[in-house]
Amino acid sequence: MKLRTLIRVAQAIRTPEPEGDHSTQGSPAQDPVRGVAGALRSDVRVQQVTSGLRDRARDWRSAASARADEHLERLIQESHARRGTAASGQVTALLETRRHEREAQVRAEQARRDLLAQASTPEQRRVLSLVAGHTPGPEAPPRRNCATRPC
Repeated sequence: MKLRTLIRVAQAIRTPEPEGDHSTQGSPAQDPVRGVAGALRSDVRVQQVTSGLRDRARDWRSAASARADEHLERLIQESHARRGTAASGQVTALLETRRHEREAQVRAEQARRDLLAQASTPEQRRVLSLVAGHTPGPEAPPRRNCATRPC
């Protein structure tokens, strides 16, 4: 396949045709790219790969966040150790709260993996991933944004 064809297929996958649009290129017979995109969206293997990539990205994000939090804790502890002072109660409480949130998030991710491991067919995995995606878990920690409030 040529690069332009691949780009058209990717665009067609990302932007499905509106339901009310009955243009001349509405049917897959008239627009082969839309036909290929529709076939790819409905292919179980493509859905499995997409789901796997999403899971890996979520795992990498959570691992990076955990490493960043651990590094922050270590820097704060080292800073106080160099000064010879103890961390304030507020800092200690904040670090403890973040540690508990991180552990709860890890437990939720593990529960999700355990749930998805019970699936024996691709259809069961799809249904269980939908259930896991819509089941409320621990509240997500608030995003830290230094531009809108002090860090």
